[in-house]
Amino acid sequence: MCCFYLSFYKILSLTSSSIFPHTLETKLRYSLRPSGERCSQSGIKIMLTKTSQKALLIGYGNDLRGDDAIGKRVADAVAARKLADVETLAVHQLTPELAATLAKFERAIFVDAYIAADEEDVGVHPLKPAHTGGIAGHTGDPQSLLSLTQALYEHCPQAWWVTVPGVNFEVGDSLSLKAEQGVTKALERIELLLKDAKGGHEPCTKSD
Repeated sequence: MCCFYLSFYKILSLTSSSIFPHTLETKLRYSLRPSGERCSQSGIKIMLTKTSQKALLIGYGNDLRGDDAIGKRVADAVAARKLADVETLAVHQLTPELAATLAKFERAIFVDAYIAADEEDVGVHPLKPAHTGGIAGHTGDPQSLLSLTQALYEHCPQAWWVTVPGVNFEVGDSLSLKAEQGVTKALERIELLLKDAKGGHEPCTKSD
């Protein structure tokens, strides 16, 4: 178990106002304080328990905007397979609260859609923590969320970003043919990624 102190105002300086709206300040003061721990006026004490050897897959997007639902569809498909070494989350957008969940895992995979030309395909990109301007809606960079996780818990998982091409982002609850094909390909790439990562091999991250 590890613990550290981090000034609340330092946290704010590490993130943009889009990550931490004013209403979140009070929430952070209490939700990040472990039960039974006293917080000094200068900082917040955060206790981190042993991390899980499972991987966390987060698929995000708007399931009422056509192909924007790709990330959530992939997360649901992975969950349906009931893999022993994977936990999944299907969310509308990336939010700061996800940092507490990410800190519990050694590996994480983010899945999202992107507007692409016909020749573009599923990509797998390794991620590092980086403060890139914050989380503004579900289009926020997962790197900022990893950076927040690192700042708060002194740990963030090894992570990858699976990007799946889409062509129709109009209002609707169905996927285009290209998106459906992308979901199938993404599931294949994720399965290989998990296998390689679990075996200690360098995952293949080249886009097809």
